[in-house]
Amino acid sequence: MKKAVQIENALELRALQRAEAQLDAANRAYLAMQVHGLLNALREMEEFTDRLSDHQFNGAIRDAILACGFADEVDAWQGIMEHLRSGPCNESSCQERFPIG
Repeated sequence: MKKAVQIENALELRALQRAEAQLDAANRAYLAMQVHGLLNALREMEEFTDRLSDHQFNGAIRDAILACGFADEVDAWQGIMEHLRSGPCNESSCQERFPIG
């Protein structure tokens, strides 16, 4: 009986570890999507920067940050840094801003 409980506990532990790994992968993928979206939005905004006042420009950046699912500028910065620390990224928006190598 004791061995059966140990086996059941080991199986539950493995299932939990797999679930945690899947959740971690999903979180990394979601963060990457947010970061890539923000970098693409900022790249598109570059062509309009000369025509915007500082107030409009700051508002446009804040709107892009919020539209990409970040809570604020600090959250966006932390998200970008976390994404960059996770390893090389082959997404074009990352390659243009932060080339590998």
